[in-house]
Amino acid sequence: DYLFDQLSRADRLWIVNSLEERLDEQCTLFLRIDKQAAYLGRIKIATGPDVISLRIHFRDYPRCEREQARDFIEKRLLEGEN
Repeated sequence: DYLFDQLSRADRLWIVNSLEERLDEQCTLFLRIDKQAAYLGRIKIATGPDVISLRIHFRDYPRCEREQARDFIEKRLLEGEN
């Protein structure tokens, strides 16, 4: 929750629009955040080469369904947009 809450609206929309490329079949979400912004206490999607690579695993027993994970992430990122 903290990660998603700290992202700007533009970054959240960018993730939603690129979710198909960022979420694999094992329900792992791949993100790259700006290292300098993180050092300053902000979370921002990286556009340059100085990044922190994140792998976020979404698990659901007994196994994760990619579509369910995608829907959950999309819903969570777009909360409060309406």
